[in-house]
Amino acid sequence: SADDDDSAGDDDDDDSASDDDDSAAAETPDGFYLDSWGTFQTVSATTWTSGVYPDASTFAISQVGAGWLVAQNDANNAWSGGLWSRFDWHMDALGDLWFCQTAYDAADEAAALATAAADATDPANSGCGGFGWTQLIDHPQGPWTGAGDYIDAYGSHHSLRQGTWQTRAGSDLSSYALSQYSNGQGWAVGQNGADNAYFPNLWSRFDLAEHQGLWYLCQSAYDAADEAAALATAAADSSDPTAAGCSGFPWTHLGLDQGLLALTGSYTDGWGTDHVVEPWQWTTAPGVPGDEAVYAVAQYNNDAGWAIAQNAATNTYSPGLWSRFDWSIDQGDTWMCQTAYDAATADDALATSPADATDPATAGCGGFGWTNLTP
Repeated sequence: SADDDDSAGDDDDDDSASDDDDSAAAETPDGFYLDSWGTFQTVSATTWTSGVYPDASTFAISQVGAGWLVAQNDANNAWSGGLWSRFDWHMDALGDLWFCQTAYDAADEAAALATAAADATDPANSGCGGFGWTQLIDHPQGPWTGAGDYIDAYGSHHSLRQGTWQTRAGSDLSSYALSQYSNGQGWAVGQNGADNAYFPNLWSRFDLAEHQGLWYLCQSAYDAADEAAALATAAADSSDPTAAGCSGFPWTHLGLDQGLLALTGSYTDGWGTDHVVEPWQWTTAPGVPGDEAVYAVAQYNNDAGWAIAQNAATNTYSPGLWSRFDWSIDQGDTWMCQTAYDAATADDALATSPADATDPATAGCGGFGWTNLTP
């Protein structure tokens, strides 16, 4: 509560959140909420998140008291990045939960702690900087966890948001207004946009699945007559999305769309082997029976010059395991090192020490020189 004796601004450290009388109440109101403005608020023991991807603001909690907490604003927040906030919350006599972001641009933790508690006398109407507090209404599952930006194995871009799904292939744009989703079961249904080239105004169902560290998509329904028909569509079989389960076909691999993979292009290496590098896939010796190797790109970092990818099950060597590729541009030459090729997991591949780019022409790649790639 906003009891003055126990507020964050009390000078006596003995009355802080560690006080025995307050310790039981010094817990964050963990949960998923929609506030009275229709904004998602997600609260855990370590973080308060306001909004949804890609416009969410996050606050790293440092101290918690009885009905209050202080947190540092994430540096990437749209407002007051890197500064400090204080949140107060209060359960009224009717059982309604309210919160007030009492400070949002405090210079440091001490200043946030010194901010006076919000007045909880009448939170519905006043007490929060001259306004009413904001009500927190329980939401069963919180924001849609599928939200993000992806690129699929066909080069199509997918922009997934809380209420919309957009796909773009060249100049062809399709949109879907999402009406329902399930984080636990990994599906969403939505109405096809009126301007879509295929099946405008009908309904679709999307299934998402994680398999061995990679994300896969199946558009299980694309021409359902209405929302009920889309909901009634059987879920795609996610037991092995790389091989089958999506209306008789494999699911579509979704890689994180971080902008174009810097090494994207076609190359020949110093041994005469061709390489085709795409944001979602790295292929060596494409089309050569017995020699072709395919690697499904899961993540990459253009600045640091690395990519993590899963070896295809059809590869001759280390099928199904994980690889790490490092690359370096040295005096105009492009060099590559497959630093890991048989890591058990994506995390193991990521943990592999990067190749030494000091002298890629002669050393640094497992005791050998790196491989020169000529466009």
